[in-house]
Amino acid sequence: MKSASEFGVLGLLLSTLIKGVTLCGSESLTRINMVITLQSDVLLPCYFKPATLESDKTADTAAVWSHSNITTDWRLLEISLQGEVKFWNNRNRHIRPFPEHSESGNFSILLHKAQQSDLGFYRCELFRGNSCTLAYQDVYVSPAYSSMKYWHFLLGAAAALCLLLVSLCCMQRRRSM
Repeated sequence: MKSASEFGVLGLLLSTLIKGVTLCGSESLTRINMVITLQSDVLLPCYFKPATLESDKTADTAAVWSHSNITTDWRLLEISLQGEVKFWNNRNRHIRPFPEHSESGNFSILLHKAQQSDLGFYRCELFRGNSCTLAYQDVYVSPAYSSMKYWHFLLGAAAALCLLLVSLCCMQRRRSM
């Protein structure tokens, strides 16, 4: 089977139209791993350099935040270059954008009192128009594990060890009598 590029420019254009993607460069700028404490406020960073935004500030340019984890795959919100915000899923109002900073390329969002359902993979994707991805940034959010969270296991293991030592001592005394 021949690929679209073997049919020349016409094949490439048809392939592009069929896939629903326009011819623009998409570049992954960063991938961030964040370890968070549940119930804390978490800033998810998303910054694009002015060169990525290009000089036309009136263009239909916006950043779209999406989130996926084991159970969900959501488009959360869109922040336009002009500072307009469209929410698709505001998670009971605990996502806060900063639209006043979008013109400078900052599309970061704040998760207020992060919950278990907030863990997972986030993508901040810069679009021009409906289907032209200019660049994107990935953020993976995972929980901080504290050894104090498992104190009951440690306490149980210590109690079992003490019980075993006492049993061994009692058995040793009986043999020596």
